[in-house]
Amino acid sequence: MVAAHAAMAQQLESNVVKQSEDWVYIQNADLKVGLLRSHGGAIAHLSSGTSDFNTLNHYDHGRLVQQSYYGDEDGSLWVDKPWRYNPVQGGDYKGNAAKVVELTSTETSAYVKTIPRHWAAGKLVDECTMEQWVELEGPVLRVRFKFT
Repeated sequence: MVAAHAAMAQQLESNVVKQSEDWVYIQNADLKVGLLRSHGGAIAHLSSGTSDFNTLNHYDHGRLVQQSYYGDEDGSLWVDKPWRYNPVQGGDYKGNAAKVVELTSTETSAYVKTIPRHWAAGKLVDECTMEQWVELEGPVLRVRFKFT
């Protein structure tokens, strides 16, 4: 029981806002949104404007609000399983980040341009870019994605 309580406390602690150069936050009275530079600029934090408690699981590069696309089989392997063409905004399954090439923000909006990483193969997918626009309008979070 003590171990379960400690694990729950650790999970709750990891869900509280931690300020660093890796995080970019936008906020209004209703919402707070955090983007992680080390995860391709993907959205990794969402809370009310008056709380620091993060409702999003951002444990690894696959658990984000982000772009991820699937294509044809390409001979790649995810661990030991056949995979397919899979550019991902956050990074690969081993924890290697996608490459942020531009990130700008205001108090209530942010823009990110990223070169994605192949989820299974781990290589940067240089022939692609992913763009993300994030805007807060009162209690509404608007997110727009573009994949080129």
